[in-house]
Amino acid sequence: NVGLDSAIGGTGWSGGFWGGQLTSAQTNTINMGGGLSATATTITLTSSTGFPSSGGIVKIGTELIIYSTVSSNDLTGCIRGSYGTTSASHNNGATVTDATTGWGMPSTTTTTTELRTWSHDNFGEDLLINPRDSAVYYWDRTGGLTVRAVNISTLTKVGGGASSNCPTVAKQVLVSDNDRHIIAFGTNTYGSADQDPLMIRWSTQADPANWEITSTTTAGSLRLGSGSVFVQAVETKREIIVFTDTSVFSMRFIGDPLIFGLQTLASNITIVGPSSAVATEDFVFWMGLDNFYLYTGQTQQLPCSVKDKVFNDFNLAQREKVVAGVNSEFSEIIWYYPSQTNSIANGGTGDNDKYVVYNYAEKVWYYGNLSRTAWVDRGIKAYPIGASSNYLYNHELGFDDDGSPITSYIESAPIDIGDGNKFSLIRKVIPDLTFDGSTNLSTPSATFSIKTRNFPGVSFHETISGTSTRTATSPVEQFT
Repeated sequence: NVGLDSAIGGTGWSGGFWGGQLTSAQTNTINMGGGLSATATTITLTSSTGFPSSGGIVKIGTELIIYSTVSSNDLTGCIRGSYGTTSASHNNGATVTDATTGWGMPSTTTTTTELRTWSHDNFGEDLLINPRDSAVYYWDRTGGLTVRAVNISTLTKVGGGASSNCPTVAKQVLVSDNDRHIIAFGTNTYGSADQDPLMIRWSTQADPANWEITSTTTAGSLRLGSGSVFVQAVETKREIIVFTDTSVFSMRFIGDPLIFGLQTLASNITIVGPSSAVATEDFVFWMGLDNFYLYTGQTQQLPCSVKDKVFNDFNLAQREKVVAGVNSEFSEIIWYYPSQTNSIANGGTGDNDKYVVYNYAEKVWYYGNLSRTAWVDRGIKAYPIGASSNYLYNHELGFDDDGSPITSYIESAPIDIGDGNKFSLIRKVIPDLTFDGSTNLSTPSATFSIKTRNFPGVSFHETISGTSTRTATSPVEQFT
């Protein structure tokens, strides 16, 4: 159980007060007769000489106190129990130390917890599983659903013998389908327990328990040459595309003696998260921090007509939640992503709530609102499956919303009618649509609306709507 459901910022190591101050720090004593209570907001000193006149910090015992200004010998506007310390009562004559500067000065640092993300891949009928930055596990189908996956270090080698030199930690696990090697990315260096975020290791062919590098095995390792951390690997028919935070590599099986080779495809490329790239055929699509990209043998930016719509409302703090998927029936690449509108800071959940789609057959973009945290294209199952809120949903099944009509719309961008010196008169709209498959309504309908305006950028002057209703299926339906 590694990580959290959401990325959460906080105070990291040495970000709070941990003791110590300059040996030359100004000190004085409390001069308040009955002492200082735990709630008092003014501290009277024997002398305030040498203390900052405003915006200072003092330490009394283990309590840190921020004060606003100095008035005579009084520290006024005190904020008690600052920087995670506890407000307490202090005796008259207790030492007051200037902690505004010096060794041990409290500071604010920003850290982000890692999300609980997983990678997995089929090994025949069995399954290899890797919680990101944790161990690699193996699930044997013959044991059934009641038997848990086990650490690969507990497996027996093919031919007998205990496992050897298995990865103890990895960021992703993948099975190379063409040659049956199990590959661990962002794993520990061979012979060491220390994780290297750029290290790639693979097992002996068809043996998830044998990672020993010898002259009689095909196990080995490579290190990515650029970037600071491995992000994601995606397999195509010919190669494995490997992403770091700044570069893209091609990893290919080349046989003995090296087994695998690496080639740099592009540098200065970003990728938004560990599930934001997806392959279809030999094409790889992915979402970057402010662009979309495509690999077809060469890397290129993907022109996007809705880029501003997506990235101007994108929650970068939760970017690792982005999920890319393929809807092959309709030639669509889908990215589900968390919007800033739905961020925790804005009172939302911080989860994926929007999507953007690229239709690579028609080369058009569209977007909408839908919560999905995982996606599997049709293949083993007849329909694509999406996940959200502990449910699995069949997609592209029927034409209704679980028996109810789907309320949806399509809206075009403004349509130019020339160079700006012409007006258009519309008398009639003839719909070209079909209601085929709408079985739950005897008279399904669609509403068409036309919005008009005289100048670009101004409000629409008039909106006119009309409804097209199916009253017969012949002869009209057969021609639409």
